Amino acid sequence: MNRLAFRPAGISFLLTASFLTPALAASLHRDASLADAALRYAVDVWRSEDGLPQNSVHAIRQTRDGYLWLGTQEGLVRFDGIRFVVYEAPDTPGLAGNDVRVLYEDREGNLWIGTEGGVSRLEKGTLTTFAKEQGLAHPVVSAIAEDAEGSVWVGTYEGGLSRFRDGALTRFTTRDGLSSDLIRALHVDRAGNLWIGTDGGGVNRFRDGRFQVYTSRDGLPHDTVYTILEDSRGRLWVGTAEGGLGRLEPGGFANLSSGLGLADQNVYAIYEDRERRLWLGTGGGGLYRIKEQGSSVSLLPVQGLSNGIVYAIHGDAEGSLWVGTGGGGLNRVRQAPFATVTMREGLSNDMVSTITEGADGTLWIGTWGGGLNRCRGASCRALTTRDGLSSNIVSSVRLGNRGGGRWLAVDRDERRVEPVEGRKIRDVHHAGRAVQRRREGRPRRP
Repeated sequence: MNRLAFRPAGISFLLTASFLTPALAASLHRDASLADAALRYAVDVWRSEDGLPQNSVHAIRQTRDGYLWLGTQEGLVRFDGIRFVVYEAPDTPGLAGNDVRVLYEDREGNLWIGTEGGVSRLEKGTLTTFAKEQGLAHPVVSAIAEDAEGSVWVGTYEGGLSRFRDGALTRFTTRDGLSSDLIRALHVDRAGNLWIGTDGGGVNRFRDGRFQVYTSRDGLPHDTVYTILEDSRGRLWVGTAEGGLGRLEPGGFANLSSGLGLADQNVYAIYEDRERRLWLGTGGGGLYRIKEQGSSVSLLPVQGLSNGIVYAIHGDAEGSLWVGTGGGGLNRVRQAPFATVTMREGLSNDMVSTITEGADGTLWIGTWGGGLNRCRGASCRALTTRDGLSSNIVSSVRLGNRGGGRWLAVDRDERRVEPVEGRKIRDVHHAGRAVQRRREGRPRRP
């Protein structure tokens, strides 16, 4: 199979205030406050009983052929959405080890696999191992990145950096200006800088053969840095050990963790999805989405993960987020195909009895005791007996046209007819039937 194939999830509809139409979905996305309150995420989980060799997933990467690759403590895994294929050493020639800690796809489509025994490169179906015997700085590989010149950098835990260029390996350590040989993270920004997160030595920037060091003295939340990301706006984010989240500002790093409400201050993963939304994975507090309004930053937690330790986050071509957890297996997070609108979002009553959508996208929502709600965009306005309805119990709504006006039929026995425009509803009589009419806000008799 050349790309991920997923089985569609079943959809259930309950006659409550849970619904989503295209018009409302669009308005929810336009109105951030309502979207944050209403949108939910669906979480699917795969564990060892589903085919994983082990339930801690440290690395995730979808390659351009569509397969999802996973790094676990007991082997390399390929997933096509249905079946897991496990590759283990020594049964897989060329695989350097079974504790797979990092996965990276280079510009040529080669998959680099960092393990506790070295780094392997999967190129056109063939695995090649680079270990200490081949010149690697240290066998324990913790990070991989490719620079603008096509060089592949490998960060090791205790051996510093190794650079693959034109078939040769070059080593960089503290003797070359690196602040620590314990490498945790690597990232190449759009300006060509190589950013290096270390264990205890802060962040290093490598450019033109020189290292520049940033530590807690420069505003870094903590000198152990687990993850680094430059977002689509060119801002550099760092996740630290016990210090939470930081971001590079013109005067140095800013500590953003104060007041964020992180349940765990260890930030293991930062990811930007195709909608330019940023996500955080923590060492016990689960998954969060970063919400920015102007200069303020807040966090929105994602409920339902199988485990609160999040090692890896990766988005696929279909818009799902894949989350590797520490003991909870592989999670897929998708935006749920429904929104929840309740009294907290402005609905007059949570007992919903009927929903009708007009041609202009307006939703007419009848409730059992709260009257009729008109939801347009991301806001709802209630019409009750105070506005002229004969009853606040509305069990059916029908839309139509009559006499040049737009009307809707409302009532438990559908004997009343009311137009759509206007502010008030006024009883009038027509053809022997009790009706209520309003047109352009000026009630009048026909």
